[in-house]
Amino acid sequence: MASPRVRRWALTLSAYDYNIQYKKGKDNSNADALSRLPLPDLPRRVHTPEKLNLVIGMLNSSQVVSDDAIRRETRREPILSQVLQWVRWGWPGKDPGGVYGPYYIRRYEISLKDGCLLWGSRVIIPEGSRGAVLGLLHDTHIGITRMKALGRSYVWWPGIDKDIEGTVKACQECDKHQNAPELAELHPWEWPSVPLSRIHVDHAGPFMGKLFLIVVDSHSKWMEVKLVSSTSTNVAIDALTSIFATDGLPVTLVSDNGTAFTSEEFGKYCEKSGIKHIRSAPRHPSTNGLAERAVQTFKSCMKKMEESLPWSVRLNRFLFKYRNTPQSTTQQTPSQLLMNREIRTPLSMIPGDLTTRILRKQEAQCKAHDGRVKTRYYIEGDQVYTHFGGPKFEWVPGTIQSATGPLSYIIKLVDGRVVKRHVDHIRSRHTTVIPRPNDDEVVPEPLLNEPPPCFPVEIPPHSPAPRVSVPRVSAPGVTNSSEPSVQVPEMTAPANITATLTPRRSGRIRHPPDRLEYYQ
Repeated sequence: MASPRVRRWALTLSAYDYNIQYKKGKDNSNADALSRLPLPDLPRRVHTPEKLNLVIGMLNSSQVVSDDAIRRETRREPILSQVLQWVRWGWPGKDPGGVYGPYYIRRYEISLKDGCLLWGSRVIIPEGSRGAVLGLLHDTHIGITRMKALGRSYVWWPGIDKDIEGTVKACQECDKHQNAPELAELHPWEWPSVPLSRIHVDHAGPFMGKLFLIVVDSHSKWMEVKLVSSTSTNVAIDALTSIFATDGLPVTLVSDNGTAFTSEEFGKYCEKSGIKHIRSAPRHPSTNGLAERAVQTFKSCMKKMEESLPWSVRLNRFLFKYRNTPQSTTQQTPSQLLMNREIRTPLSMIPGDLTTRILRKQEAQCKAHDGRVKTRYYIEGDQVYTHFGGPKFEWVPGTIQSATGPLSYIIKLVDGRVVKRHVDHIRSRHTTVIPRPNDDEVVPEPLLNEPPPCFPVEIPPHSPAPRVSVPRVSAPGVTNSSEPSVQVPEMTAPANITATLTPRRSGRIRHPPDRLEYYQ
């Protein structure tokens, strides 16, 4: 393998057509002279082009920043004019600090070319031309990362990265067509302490040529499946009434925004029955996740059964197995939790502290979900963007009116409409940007101090520590009134203890060598 230098030579010469001829070293006088003979006269000044054109432009753009404009602005601006003098006549021996700090730390890399300051190969733009340069960089809305990469190839000034970020955040077109924000943190429903106090409902179908209404109890996970003829409000009310005739009226009913549940007739039915109706945020089915998961489980099990069986037989078998199967969250069967008695079934019941297990499951779900999301909260009057989805996806500006839940808000749009949106469909809206050109100031880190010397310390007598009662910490939303407190034993510090620093050097006894003494 040839050395890297030989490979670089070969790569450079690969562009030429040549023949290699060997010549002895004593006969190769041309190369020897080129490498050893000194030049007779050194020019006092290296030839440079007469004019350096520093033109920054974009295709089909009317804004152009020329070298003449930069030269004039550089002489006119107080900060750059002072830097220009330092480049010509020498920099001060001490950092002047303040607005000159970013230039001083780059003093060995700043040069002058035809009245324009350069940092390396990048032009230092005066403050008066920075807005035009930012407009050129943001001409096609290429985003923050690409704008920074493009700007680093041509221009520089203190705080250019923050100015680029502010320009993009204040651009309304970029805000309207930006991607959706990160998912919000998981907010589990409170687990009710009694059965059938909160139920979740949803339609399944058309499935197997039929429509089904699925009702799930959030306490016991008990599932009811009713065959319905349509998704109309009257049919849904009749199916729910037949279920309530057996199980009683719930306290809360959670549904999506289907037409059967958003009608005025269904609202009056819930109000008359004393039921609090909660609808999930539009286009956010995970709010009603218990019913959505029940629909998925129902369809999956029904498909896997023998197709020769009638649908009614398959439905009864599914409900029997589901109601007598321990759930992953509660570790108990829906039958046991709902009816509080053992059902004759070959499956065993798993006892234990149910509330603790559910809280642990919910905490594990929140931890797994919230590790990759960012918490966002809004208050009344915040300027935000929201979207309606669909094929024409764009962000619509609005203002937060109120919060309807931990993750849902009422938003008033600019056209006067008032909508309800989940936090996953909301983004913050930035209205103004204030450039801060001097944000790159370097603040030196404090020097580390030497540790103080250690001396013997007299510890005064200490009174006995009082007994401290530390309550047991429980999960949020659970009150452990019957939990006993943990008593911390009393500890008394001994009096008149002197702490002395022990030397760390060697303590062995040294003797001088016995040279020639054995021969005396």
